[in-house]
Amino acid sequence: MLQRIPNRSLYFLCWILLAVASGCQERHRWTKSGVGVGQTDLDQAACQSLATKQANKEYDRELLFLETTGSVDGGELPQTFAKIDAQKREKKLFQACLGARGYRSQPVK
Repeated sequence: MLQRIPNRSLYFLCWILLAVASGCQERHRWTKSGVGVGQTDLDQAACQSLATKQANKEYDRELLFLETTGSVDGGELPQTFAKIDAQKREKKLFQACLGARGYRSQPVK
């Protein structure tokens, strides 16, 4: 017979898995020929700001949806997954922004 795992335990397990997964990711450096370190830093900061704002808007929209549909009543797990999705989306938005500015990602060795 299957045992039901308490929501708090699932919440904790999700955060542990997220921490492990993020620690295993390959590091990247963004480069663009003819652009100095100062301009690269400015472009990265601008893209990070834009990505964070957009991801937060999408996260807020998702939370509103969860509240409207009653999905939040199931505990913190739906909110945890929404937060994980928002973090992934923020990373993709950041990468897309820098790519649109002509930067290329290179693995750091």
